[in-house]
Amino acid sequence: MRRALVLALAVACSSAALAQQAEDDDALFRPRAVGGGPAIAFVNVSTITSNGGGATGACVTPNQSTTTGNHLVCFFRHEGTTTSVSSVTDDGGSTWSTPAAAYVNNADAVMAGMVYAENITGNATNNVTINLTATRAWFMCACAQYSGVPATSSLDTAWGASGIRTGTTATNTVSFTSGTTTGAGVVVCGVSNNNGSTVTTWNDSLTERLDGGGSGEIAMGERIVASSTAIAPSMVFSNTTAGAGVCMAFKD
Repeated sequence: MRRALVLALAVACSSAALAQQAEDDDALFRPRAVGGGPAIAFVNVSTITSNGGGATGACVTPNQSTTTGNHLVCFFRHEGTTTSVSSVTDDGGSTWSTPAAAYVNNADAVMAGMVYAENITGNATNNVTINLTATRAWFMCACAQYSGVPATSSLDTAWGASGIRTGTTATNTVSFTSGTTTGAGVVVCGVSNNNGSTVTTWNDSLTERLDGGGSGEIAMGERIVASSTAIAPSMVFSNTTAGAGVCMAFKD
């Protein structure tokens, strides 16, 4: 009896050791995410700030909890003629990129733009201030936060010119030219209109994160992919209205 028990224990230990070795081998040879870092994930989005119809040159997103090392993408819109972004700051002192290619207007003078910050300095109640070179009415902004984006050189330039695509519409759909990401990553989009219309449909598997509708007139969403993927975003408004949008692709 004792010999049988010892033999059974030996077999059990041997089986456990073999199972652990198989698990270790699987982990060793399992394909890793492109970029080698943690997978990109959506963290949170700020509320929308609006100056209403009054003219102002600054828009401040209110009290967003942010984490050091994460990535912020801020979308803004205003009405009137084209101007430019003079500066972007936040409470954590993060460094902001303001690519001119991420600023577009449609025929109805709805302007849309996007700015971003890599490897941010976190703040429990972070405020981002976007400053224009001129005052504009209906200046609105909001920011989305992501983890897992590279600390430097994060724009995926394979997806579009400088990793950026813009789109406009005079009807009810803002569409963007298709592009193929380098590998794993995220395409973040913002759209706006001039009629308080909500976004009823996010095409090409985009996930909505924010839709102000009404007086908000800002919507944001994204698509996170695990490998090289062709993405052609489009968004449908709830009624016929002029609109504009910007999408940026970031690498894993």
